[in-house]
Amino acid sequence: MEERAGLQRNAHGFTLIELLLALVIVAVLASLAFSSYASYVSKAYNAAAIADILSIEGCIERYYTIYRHKLRFSCHFYEKICVTIQVSTGL
Repeated sequence: MEERAGLQRNAHGFTLIELLLALVIVAVLASLAFSSYASYVSKAYNAAAIADILSIEGCIERYYTIYRHKLRFSCHFYEKICVTIQVSTGL
C-alpha cells in the first residue's frame, strides 16, 4: 500500500459521496412510495363513502317499501343523497 506522511490509505468502506448518493436515492424512492400510498388511501376513503351512501339509500328505499311513505328529513336530506350518488357514481 502507498504511504503518505505516515498514513496508510484504507481501501475499505464507503466515501462520503457514495453515502450521500445512496441517501438521496432512498429519499426519492420513499417520496414516490408515500405519494402513491396517499393516493390509494384517498381512493379507498372515496370508495367507502360511496358504499355508505348507497347503503343509506337502500335503507331508505326499504323503509319506503315497508311503510309506504318517505322519511321526513329536514334540509331535503334524501334529495341531497340522491344527487351525491348520481354525481359520485356517474348514474
